Amino acid sequence: MEIRFLGTGASEGVPVIGCDCSHCATAITDERSRRLRSAILLTENGRSILLDAGIDIRQQLLTYQVRNIDAVLVTHEHYDHAYGLREFKYWPESGGQDGVTQLCAPRSLLNRISFLYDEAVKFSKLKPRPLPPHQFTQIGQFSVKPVRIIHTAVSFGYLIQTSTTKIVYLSDISATTPSIMDKYKRRLSGSDCLIINAPFFENQPGRHIGVREAIRLGEDLDCKKLVLSHINHHNLAHRELHDEINGAAIVAFDGMVIEL
Repeated sequence: MEIRFLGTGASEGVPVIGCDCSHCATAITDERSRRLRSAILLTENGRSILLDAGIDIRQQLLTYQVRNIDAVLVTHEHYDHAYGLREFKYWPESGGQDGVTQLCAPRSLLNRISFLYDEAVKFSKLKPRPLPPHQFTQIGQFSVKPVRIIHTAVSFGYLIQTSTTKIVYLSDISATTPSIMDKYKRRLSGSDCLIINAPFFENQPGRHIGVREAIRLGEDLDCKKLVLSHINHHNLAHRELHDEINGAAIVAFDGMVIEL
């Protein structure tokens, strides 16, 4: 499986408009510190799944010449994860398997974001497909399970498996209490790759976990690779963060590819 990071930034992207902080200044000249909103593309044997479609998705799909997506999985309703669904009104008619790209998420989330994809459905570019939470659904050669996670909005992580690979994508997590960790361990342990949000270096209670907590979560879930993404300008710039964590995780950057 190929994992391509189309974007690795948080809601404001990096650099932030009008910001003079050291991270944003670094991002002007350091392309690995320059981040569009988070999205990843999974590809295996010519079939692809997109995870999240934020407001940068048009630029991202053009940059990496993505023309075929079998399914779009959405994690939650925030604009940096879902508002790019409007762009699929202009998606090519042959852009998905059997001509239509599936839009997949639990029904509760699909209902909340229907205003973002209604025109794409009207023009037969997207086809909504509700996924039962905490159960596997087959999407082509990918087996997909949404897992409820704690965030400020109704949010889901995704466990995605093929015959050879298992990855976990957790784009926004606000808390990891002992009871929540027990659930994660039962549902998400033992992946080949865990991709997790790390907007801030320190925990932001009620909003996002920090880098250290993300690393601890990766250890608790016994993943083979841990990748930090969804990074904002309050965190360290790319090279500084890479050096600070000293190999405990991979710091993602826009355009990065991991082969599993």
